[in-house]
Amino acid sequence: MKLLKFMPVIGIILLGYILAKIGVGNLVSAFQTASYFYVFLMLLTFLPLLLLQTYKWGYLLKKQKINFKFSHLLKFQIISLFYELVTPARIGSFVKIAYLQEKTKNLGKSASSVVIDRALDFLVVAFLAFLGSLSLASREFNIFYACIITFILFLAGFTVLLNRKLMKFFAGIFYNSLLPAKFKRNAKKSFGDFYRNMPPMQSIVFMFALTAIFWILVYTQAYLSALAFNVQISYMKFLIIFPISVIISLLPITISGLGTREIVLLKLLGNSAEKQNIVAFSMFWALLSLGVYTTAGLILIFKKGKKKK
Repeated sequence: MKLLKFMPVIGIILLGYILAKIGVGNLVSAFQTASYFYVFLMLLTFLPLLLLQTYKWGYLLKKQKINFKFSHLLKFQIISLFYELVTPARIGSFVKIAYLQEKTKNLGKSASSVVIDRALDFLVVAFLAFLGSLSLASREFNIFYACIITFILFLAGFTVLLNRKLMKFFAGIFYNSLLPAKFKRNAKKSFGDFYRNMPPMQSIVFMFALTAIFWILVYTQAYLSALAFNVQISYMKFLIIFPISVIISLLPITISGLGTREIVLLKLLGNSAEKQNIVAFSMFWALLSLGVYTTAGLILIFKKGKKKK
């Protein structure tokens, strides 16, 4: 267990190794020559992305007959994005369950929309990475097989999640063997509530489409960052390749994908720009997102804390 606490440090070590190889001075030069025009366009994308992400979550909630004002959901979304970006594998996004539970007083019902929304995110990212790996199959066998395995695992997991009987079977292993007796009654009730409030399948199909649009916009934002640092690559090729780095960055060995994403991008985009430019655009995209959502999230958390007093 102690080893798991130090796993996120691995990404930072990888990033340090990359910086040592390319030289901090070269990285600073890359930042100094970045195009402010593309940086400005990047900033314009944050609001549409945030609104779309909030809308697709709110859509699921409405199907469950959980009613919140859009402005309230927007606040919850911003706060969850802060936690998401500062936790390994983005698990902080599940903090939304706690906010929903304050109103519903029902853990299973609160968890349903958040888990489905997050599972769709992972599935779409894995699917896009899988498509990207197909284009590299002839020369990047390791990445190809890694993406295939990842996609199959996420698809299998999502299938199990949607099937109550299958989920009951797998959850039963944990329930019977590992869960303390004092928690079993509440766990059984939450499990039932989760599936009683599961959105209808047609809603999930629509959500999949919305989620795909959302992630294409996210990758468009990253592409603007690449252009800002003079990475010479076509938009369509970038959309095919970049998801591979994102799926690798979800490994719980780093924060905001720093380190792992840069290593993958150096391998995939090595012929498109100088190494320092590739690392600079990736770090800038991640750190800008972290800065925007951390600032907004901390302000809302602070205000929420003051209201409770």
